[in-house]
Amino acid sequence: MFQDISCLEEIPIPDSLQPTIFIQNSLIKLVKNECVDKFCRIILESEQYKTKIIVEKLAEELVILSQIRQNRFHLISRICQNLFSESYYKEQLRPLLLRRIFRESSYYLLLCLYNDQIYSQNDIMNLILEQKRSDFAMYFAPEFGLIDTSIMIPKQWVKKVIKHLSDYQANDWALFKEYRTLGWLPNSIVAAIKKDDLDALLDFEVDSRFNINNFIEASPLEPFRLPRVNTYMSLAAIFGSINCFKLFYQSDIPVTDRIMHSAIAGGNYEIVRICARSVCDGFEAAIEYRQNEIMDWLLQNSLCKISSAVCMDWNNLLAALYLSDKTETNEILIKGMNEIYEGKAIAMPEIVSSSSNYF
Repeated sequence: MFQDISCLEEIPIPDSLQPTIFIQNSLIKLVKNECVDKFCRIILESEQYKTKIIVEKLAEELVILSQIRQNRFHLISRICQNLFSESYYKEQLRPLLLRRIFRESSYYLLLCLYNDQIYSQNDIMNLILEQKRSDFAMYFAPEFGLIDTSIMIPKQWVKKVIKHLSDYQANDWALFKEYRTLGWLPNSIVAAIKKDDLDALLDFEVDSRFNINNFIEASPLEPFRLPRVNTYMSLAAIFGSINCFKLFYQSDIPVTDRIMHSAIAGGNYEIVRICARSVCDGFEAAIEYRQNEIMDWLLQNSLCKISSAVCMDWNNLLAALYLSDKTETNEILIKGMNEIYEGKAIAMPEIVSSSSNYF
């Protein structure tokens, strides 16, 4: 484990930002149902969260959570079940969250929420038809059946599925369902890496066609936020697949900035420590993926530095306040954050650009 540093917990937070930072900081810490229930009680019992801006923020943050933490789908579903039990959040948050899911193409998150009866077939189909989304139509074909997508512009992955539709449809869509669950084609090298299946990976390695240095394009069905292009070792790092990662590391593959960034994004402490022996970079990944413990560790060990402006690029408010070591800087950031949430500003970079001398 990393050092038990509580710097982020001790930051004075302005009242106007308390609700947003509470949501951001709490969501990344939720690992058990009891914690989820406590989080929801706080939201439900306080009127300060019942504003259009905060509800929109909550919808955004729930989707972000599904993208920057592995396997939090059941917790997100439990949050929805709790919050939607109150009419205000059912009427306000529920439709906003669905639209945010469509906007981010968070297919697997929606599948989990559908399976838990958070959203119905009608809810999803209505938005598919309204937005002409062939990708969601294809993704839910095993549940809803194939629909006419001729008036929709198909995404590239949809075209590939249609090209081999009979294979994907066979045995009650068995292959396609596995594809959705894994986020990658079954029995592929990446599927083996994601499952940390060392034996399967070794079987691929003996194949003469296997190239350990290949670049792999991110799968559109992978729910975790990935760089557009990856290596096998960076994928092992981001999925926290320690056995596969060590195999690549022991094969003398150099640890690059890309791999260090992936290790931090994945949050496996052992992998991060191995990478830190060679590369002392990756702070931005800690900010983007809200790996606050790793961010603390990097700071305490003087491995890298970064400005508050970068934190705001990734909408990590707590980290931005933490890194603001001048009163003037704090005032600019707080003013900018408040303007965003009051609808007076669109993006933080516009606010900080005129005050770049402070960073």
